[in-house]
Amino acid sequence: MRLLLFFLVIGALAAETIHLTVEHARTEKELKWGLMGRKSLPPDHGMLFHFPKTGRQRVWMFNCLIPLSAAFLDEKGQIIEIHQLMAYPDMMKYHHPINSYEDLNKVSANDPIVQFFIAESIVSGPSARYALEMPLGWFAEKGVNIGDYVLWDAQYSEAKVLLRKSPN
Repeated sequence: MRLLLFFLVIGALAAETIHLTVEHARTEKELKWGLMGRKSLPPDHGMLFHFPKTGRQRVWMFNCLIPLSAAFLDEKGQIIEIHQLMAYPDMMKYHHPINSYEDLNKVSANDPIVQFFIAESIVSGPSARYALEMPLGWFAEKGVNIGDYVLWDAQYSEAKVLLRKSPN
């Protein structure tokens, strides 16, 4: 672990760093609710999902009103996948509003709208531990790619992406 930290510190001195603000989703409730119901996100602001264990992770856009980009990260915070997630706000003109976690829990998994969003969800490869959701196109706009690292302290909302140096 110290060797990885040393590598990241040395790498940070030689690579470009992009600063961002993250909300942390750690509990079952936070992981399930995510960015639902948001009409916008501030610039360079997103949500970092801390899944309980490494494996195939799923993100979906149920009740999300804005399109997002999502990066799956491995145990070390290295980006292993980046996906674009489309919002379908018209699908959420629902017969009952979903304004809270309690409302969400009242919706049946067999509901046709839920089934639509499950079918549209993104599932990671087997080595994902985290997911970082940002406004649509954020990773491309900032030049963030697979292989770059996301660094954070779980106690704070400040985070950064360490861009790999491109080969010359």
